[in-house]
Amino acid sequence: MLVPNFRRVCEARRNPGLNGRPVAVVGNPVGRRVVVDISPESRAGGVRVGIGLREAQAIGPGLTVLPANHRPCWGPWKP
Repeated sequence: MLVPNFRRVCEARRNPGLNGRPVAVVGNPVGRRVVVDISPESRAGGVRVGIGLREAQAIGPGLTVLPANHRPCWGPWKP
């Protein structure tokens, strides 16, 4: 099953106050903090998946940055 923007959706479920705000979920592959998911508001502001955190913050100064945290998301989808 493919859930578009899965990481951001998980964070929005945990914190509904994020809905409608520019949000970027950031992972840490190989020691570099990279945007791994974004909200539609972030996308509209020019933030893109795959760019570094500093670049994302420069593009969207009001960006809410969240760490990629998958553990709370898996509970509702376990078989």
